Amino acid sequence: RLTALRAFSLSELSLLKSLSDTLLPLVEHHAQSLVQAGTRGAGQEPEPGSLDQAFSGRLAQDSITLSAREQEVCLGLLTGGTVAEMAARLK
Repeated sequence: RLTALRAFSLSELSLLKSLSDTLLPLVEHHAQSLVQAGTRGAGQEPEPGSLDQAFSGRLAQDSITLSAREQEVCLGLLTGGTVAEMAARLK
């Protein structure tokens, strides 16, 4: 945070840690998928749904419930979409 803002509270830090435990492995998986896609020949597609399955599994593991729309936004962001693109897609 900027120095003009108050420090993170203990509950905010706890929430950030919880989210990082969920999101960082998914980001790592996404990065590995991009590397693997770059080493495949043209025309070969990565396994459909693998990121979606990993994301859903991780949410279930941590007992996190998201609506279908929230999951769509998260997956869109994980696959490189911007917030503006997601907002336009979900209008």
